[in-house]
Amino acid sequence: MIDIRNRADFALVLDATIAEVDSLVISEPGYRIWAMLQQQLHALKEWSSTPTAPSADRLNAISIGRIAARELEPTNEPWMQDLIDRLHLLNYFWRHWLGAETPARKAPWSGLRKLALASIASTLVLAFVVGGSLLALRSVARTATGPATPLGQPISIPGATATLTVSLEPYTISLRHNPEGERHQVQLQLSDPTHKQPDRIIPIAQHLQYNDLRFDAKLLGDDGHRLWFYVGKIGAWDYRQDRLVDPDDLRRANPTLGMFKRKSNRGDPLISPAVARIDQPALDLWSGEGRLYGFDGRLRVTTPDYQNVYEIDPESLHASVK
Repeated sequence: MIDIRNRADFALVLDATIAEVDSLVISEPGYRIWAMLQQQLHALKEWSSTPTAPSADRLNAISIGRIAARELEPTNEPWMQDLIDRLHLLNYFWRHWLGAETPARKAPWSGLRKLALASIASTLVLAFVVGGSLLALRSVARTATGPATPLGQPISIPGATATLTVSLEPYTISLRHNPEGERHQVQLQLSDPTHKQPDRIIPIAQHLQYNDLRFDAKLLGDDGHRLWFYVGKIGAWDYRQDRLVDPDDLRRANPTLGMFKRKSNRGDPLISPAVARIDQPALDLWSGEGRLYGFDGRLRVTTPDYQNVYEIDPESLHASVK
């Protein structure tokens, strides 16, 4: 953990913090908090370089600790927490220890002892109050799960209307939040056509990027036993047995079907030899792209080499060449 015990420590931590905040101002020029911190840190650098004790006006002009508490806390981001800790340490050293090192500001031992005891007591009370506040704030530092949005068209199955829905997963609120880091979860929503029963939600997949869902995630069809869907991989809801079916179930039902080598493009005259991907890895029949799966009363699976199409029997899950 970072600690400031003397002027040398103070100078090192201050220089590192100035460099980081300067870079933040460059990357986020419109964020006023970085500009405020930058101005005060550079003033702190100039004022702390003199051997004389800082004036009361200069002591009170530095409020980087208060800015950190009001504008940056709480956070679950490690880099942000490290910056906040350094701002508080710099602020405290400037207001207390830096001035105490100057002979003109030294007090008698008894006065220092009383001051230290009072400071410890007030710090404990402040820590208790602030700690409780931070615990309360941290509970709201994460967003709630986003609203469920339908993916594609619903399909009717016995006793229910099925719809795929997607919702944004909770994420930690951050000043540097990157939307590309957002992840989504997909559910199967089963609605009672008579509206007498509440909807049932069946989790399908988690931690998916939205771009992975825009085109490939969809309901495929009902074969009389299962509702088939593709969400990053092939799957189904077996409404007779009330369970999910995944690629492992299909592998167990078809032990002789496995990896398919894709067609080589070595001899394709339209592809330059410099960019031709000749040695392409084999693909699993059950883990292919969404375009390899179709539905026409039964699930149909096209082999990765596009040479054959298999139909899946609803009773046994056995695949046979169409």
